[in-house]
Amino acid sequence: MVSESLRGIISHQLIPKADGTGRVLALEILTNTPAVANVIREAKTYMLPGIIQTGKKQGMRLMDDTLIDLYDRGLISSEEAYARADQKQIMRQHLKM
Repeated sequence: MVSESLRGIISHQLIPKADGTGRVLALEILTNTPAVANVIREAKTYMLPGIIQTGKKQGMRLMDDTLIDLYDRGLISSEEAYARADQKQIMRQHLKM
């Protein structure tokens, strides 16, 4: 039932800016596609990050990709990016920690 009625999910975090002047928005976006509906129906939600990664053309985005983008633009610190990352090893490599 959820797989048929779901349109999308947006997850967000407000992260302190590196310069201390406020916060910046980080988003993870999932839109319902046949692949998303299928993994939900089959209770294989562990596959969703891979689907989001390949669904960039449909507007999907992983939180880790947003964190990397915000760090690369100098908006958040490496500590904040690492602390909030889902895939710590990949984030550590990107941040050269």
